Parts: sequence; C-alpha cells; structure tokens
Amino acid sequence: MRARPRYGRLGVCVALAVSLFGCSPAATAASLGALDDYVFVASRGSSAIAVVDATVDEVVASVPLAAPADQYVVSEEARSLVASHRQARLLSLVDLDGRGPRTLGLDFDPEQIELAPDGRTLVISGGEQGIVAIASLPAGRIVHRIRGIARPGDLMFGRDGLTLFVADQKVGRIVLVDVAAGTIEGQIELRNGTAPLPGIVELTRTSGGLMGFALHGPGGEVSVIDLGSRAQIATVELPGPAIKGFPTASSQHVLVPSERDRTVSLISTWSFRESARLPGAASVSGINLWMFDSLAFVLSRDQDKALVLDLERRRQVGEIPLPSRPETGISMEAGRKLYVALSGSDRLAVIDMAARKLVKTIEGVGEGPWGVSSVGALSYCH
Repeated sequence: MRARPRYGRLGVCVALAVSLFGCSPAATAASLGALDDYVFVASRGSSAIAVVDATVDEVVASVPLAAPADQYVVSEEARSLVASHRQARLLSLVDLDGRGPRTLGLDFDPEQIELAPDGRTLVISGGEQGIVAIASLPAGRIVHRIRGIARPGDLMFGRDGLTLFVADQKVGRIVLVDVAAGTIEGQIELRNGTAPLPGIVELTRTSGGLMGFALHGPGGEVSVIDLGSRAQIATVELPGPAIKGFPTASSQHVLVPSERDRTVSLISTWSFRESARLPGAASVSGINLWMFDSLAFVLSRDQDKALVLDLERRRQVGEIPLPSRPETGISMEAGRKLYVALSGSDRLAVIDMAARKLVKTIEGVGEGPWGVSSVGALSYCH
C-alpha cells in the first residue's frame, strides 16, 4: 500500500532516530503485533508517522523519520516502513520490529516509490534525472538502475510482480521493465486513433491485475491497456483533467473525477467506455468504496465534505460534512470504517460507512496530516 501527496518538496534532512515511542508507556515497535490492525498517518509538518490502532481508534505509537515523508509504504512481509525524502535524496527504512533503523542515500530525487507484491522489493523513480532504481529492502541497497526513459513518473507492478510498468511523463508511452534483470523489455505506445497521446500523469490497474489505465492529465484522455497482451485497447475521453483513477474492488469499473465539470465518470472494464457520469465535487482528494462497491465516498478538499454516491442506482444519496479539509482516506474492517486525514485541523476523521456519518475524530496524528495507509486497507491511497 502506498501513500503519496501531490505537492512540492518538504522538510530538510536531520539526524535520523528511529524507534517507536508510544503515547502510553512501553509502546514499542515490537508491541505492534499484526500490522493490518493499524493505520499509519503521515503529516506535512511532522517528522514522524503516527500509528493508530484501528480496534480502539487511538494513537498508540509514533515512528520518527529523518524529515516529513514525501511518500511512504508499509510492508507486511518485511514488517517495515519506507519513507522518501525528496529534498534530502534519502529513504528512511524503518524496521517495525525494532531491530534498528537504516537509511539509504540516493544520487537522484525520489519522486515516486512503489512496493512490489512480494513486499520486499521497492522501486523508485527520479524523473528529473531519468532514473528508475530497484532496491532490496532486506539488503537495504539499490540492486538495479535503469536509464533510457525520457521522464519516468508513476510506477505500477503487474499482478505477479515480475514486470514493472513505468509511465513516461514526457510522451504517451509505458515502458516495461523486467524486475529481476533490471532491464527494459519493451514499451507500449499510447495513441488516440492515429494521434499520439501526451505524457502520463498516473497509472492504475484493476484489483485482479488484468487491465491497466493510463491517465493523461489536462485533456481528459484515459488509455485502457490489456496487461496480459501489453497492448492499448481503447481511449476514453472525459471532461478532464484526468489526474486520478480509483478502481473498484470488483474490477468492474474505474472511477475518475473531473474537475472541469465536477463529475465522477465510471469507466466500464467490460465495454471500455464511460458507462455513467455522476455528480462530483471540487478538488477531489480521494474516492473510497463501501462493501460490494455499492457506495462511493468522494472526498472534496475545497468543500470540506464527503459526497456519497450510489453506484448501483447511479445517483447521489447524501453528503457528510467534515470538520476541515480532507486529504486521503482508507477503509478498514471490511469497509465498515473510513479513515480520512484532515489537514486543516490536525486530526483523523472516522466515518461509519454504513451509517454514512462522522463518528469520531482522532487527535495527536501530527501537524497537517495528508496521508493514511495500512496493509489492511480496501482502497488505493494517493
């Protein structure tokens, strides 16, 4: 599971001291237990990741970092947390069992990070320097460096983790990387008819891993890719800009918010077309799905609310006012609870998804929280 903000560089590198200090005595890294019981919260103004126990909805520990995290991932297999610090050209590698911290210095700006399905391989892209690096978390080092991509951006693994799909931000193409060998094995050129498409803002795929989607930004184009045959099969034109895509757990649709007309489009994975366009909101920071993909909770950063859409009846069925600006969210406990970072009030909101209401806010999660992540989450967090 990854979490990443869409804003500029944060913080400066300071001495790294990594351990877990609980909000109550004796809270240590080794005391965390199963990681899928916890929500990890990153903040813009805090050089730490807050750890929330989802069974009691309280902050129980903190993971200090070298600087505020630009992005971070949590690995259940390696029981570790990795945070990137772009300005410092550094990764913090935190052992959640308390066996000691590590850092990994880089010679490029880590713009994007992505964890492989094996939970032990991390990929980092440095678009400005044209580098994609593959790192081993157990070894704590870079094992491969790939060049030859005009401006590498978003990263996406195939279902088996053997192939890495790298978005080119400069031109409309996806570069295929053999993860084990660390070599480029091909590319997918993206077109709308005969016209080449612009660079790619984001990659996402269905939960089953059969289909991928490349979002091209301002024009509103979305390329549909068969990940098995590694070929583009359709282009969907939306109002735009097409910046973020949110696949449903059932792999039936991908939801794409459009700022231009404040709508949410449903792209069908059966017809490869826009099957519906529903009411949306301004400055959508995230979309989270409830059980069986029946409801979508659309978070509006500018309007301080969560819009509730019924995906079966294709209409809006409510909205949930929030105390301040929402950033990203994740759903836990089989979709019963939705946790939303509230950057304007330094709190974490807890929404009962069945009742469609705010039931609690959690304090002590840091200054300006922007990201929430967990290995047990049911949503894709940006």
